[in-house]
Formats: sequence, structure tokens, C-alpha cells
Amino acid sequence: MGGDRKMSKAILSATIALAVGSLFIAGCATKNYVKQSIQPVDQKIDQVDKSSQTRDSSQVADINKTNQVVDEDEKKLSATDEVAKTADGTAKGAMAKLPHNSSKSPATHLSCRVRFVRDASALGQSRLSA
Repeated sequence: MGGDRKMSKAILSATIALAVGSLFIAGCATKNYVKQSIQPVDQKIDQVDKSSQTRDSSQVADINKTNQVVDEDEKKLSATDEVAKTADGTAKGAMAKLPHNSSKSPATHLSCRVRFVRDASALGQSRLSA
């Protein structure tokens, strides 16, 4: 029995040594292997990064263009508002000059005032477009 026990220990020791040795051999990767494995991933990352930068710069240009159009529209709207206010003031002045006992009804006066404001606004728009 003593001989079998020594033999079992020797076999067990050899098996453990072989297992540990194979772990070291299989578990180590060379720098070249790692470089070759990582290179396609790095190339894909670079490609996606360039694509993202191109898309981002295009979106920034679109946003800047949209902001410029909005600014121009706000200026036109402000000018139209001023024309409408002027027309409204002129219409109120004209209404004040009408005799109070006029034969025309208040609805007729209001209709004239609305037409006047609308025409003045259209005139202002045509001046802005030109």
C-alpha cells in the first residue's frame, strides 16, 4: 500500500504540474496576437468616429441655417406688426373724425377699419418682400 500511495502522489503531482503548465501556455497571448485581434475593432471605431463627426458638423450647419431663417422671419414679423399698429392708429384717427350722427352703422365703420388694416398690412408685406 505504501508504494501505491507514493505512485498516486507522483501521478497527482505530475497531473497538477501538467495542468498548471498548460494554463500558462494557453493563457498567455503575444503582443502581436493582441495587436492583430484589436486592429479591426480600432479601424471600425475610427470609421464610426469620422462618420459621427461628419454628421454632427452637417447638423450644426443645418441648425445655424434654421436659426438664421427664424431671425429673418422675426424681423419681418416685427415690421409687419409695426405697420399694423400704424394702420390701426390711422383707422382710429379716421373713426374719431367721423360725425357721431353719421348715417352709416357702426358695423360699416368696423368693416372699413378692418379692410384698412388688412390693406395696410398687405402693403407692409409687399414692402418687406421687395
